[in-house]
Amino acid sequence: MRITNLRISFSGLLILLFIAFGCIESFAADKELTICAAASTTGPIMDISKIFKDKTGITIKSSFASSGVLARQIEQGNPADVYISASKKWADYAEKKGLLKAGTRTNILTNTLVMIIPKGGKTLKDFTFSKDYNFPEKLEGRLSIGNPEHVPAGKYAQQSLTALGWWQGLKEKLILSKDVRSALRVVEVGEADYGIVYGSDAKKSSKVEVAGIFPDSTHKPIVYVIAEVDGAKADASKFIDFLFSEEAGKIFTEYGFVPVKK
Repeated sequence: MRITNLRISFSGLLILLFIAFGCIESFAADKELTICAAASTTGPIMDISKIFKDKTGITIKSSFASSGVLARQIEQGNPADVYISASKKWADYAEKKGLLKAGTRTNILTNTLVMIIPKGGKTLKDFTFSKDYNFPEKLEGRLSIGNPEHVPAGKYAQQSLTALGWWQGLKEKLILSKDVRSALRVVEVGEADYGIVYGSDAKKSSKVEVAGIFPDSTHKPIVYVIAEVDGAKADASKFIDFLFSEEAGKIFTEYGFVPVKK
C-alpha cells in the first residue's frame, strides 16, 4: 500500500512538474517580441533592443528587409508583433489587408536621400542635382539603388531621378538590390561608382562618402511608420513607447534619422 501511494505521489509530482514547465515556457514566450523593420533601421533598432531588454527583460527578435518584403511575409502568416515601414505605401497595404492593430499606426522617423560614392572615389566634375546636368551621359560606370518594386529607398530614388529627367537614361546602368543596405554594400565594395541610399545609411559607413543630398522637392517625404501587428503580444506597446523615448531618440539621431514626436 505504501508503494502504491508512493507511485501515485510520484505520478502527481511528474504532472505538477509538467504543468510548471509549461507555464515557464509560456512565460518565456511572453517575454519575447518579434519586430519586422525596414533594413535601413538595422543599426538603431539593434542598439535600442539591447537597452530595452536590460530595462525590461523582454528579448527582441528582429527581422530586417525591405518594407514590401516584410509586409508580404506578415501577410503570409510569419509571426510578428511590431512592423516598421520606410514607406507609407506599404504601411497602407498592411493596414488595408487588416495586418495592423487598429489605432496603433503612427509616424516615427524621417530621413534624407543621398547620392554616394566609394570612399576616396571621384565625383563627376560640376555635379549638381539639376535637369540641366546630364548625369546619365556623364556616368560611365554603374548606379546602385534598391529595387523600386519593393524597396522604399529605391522608389524614392526613382522619383528623384524621374523629377530630374535622368531615369530613362540611367535604366541600363542600374544595379537593383533587394534592400537599401544591399544597395549600400554594392558601392562599398566598388561594384558601382555611385549609389542612392538614405542619409542614415551613408552616415554610419566608413567606406562611402556623400556626393550630394537630393532636394526634398524631387521625391515624396521620407517617413517611417510603426504599428503593432494584429494579434501582437501585450508588451508590443511597451517597446513602441520606448522607441519614442528620449533615450531611443538620441540613438536614432546618432544614426542620422530625425525622430518624430508621438
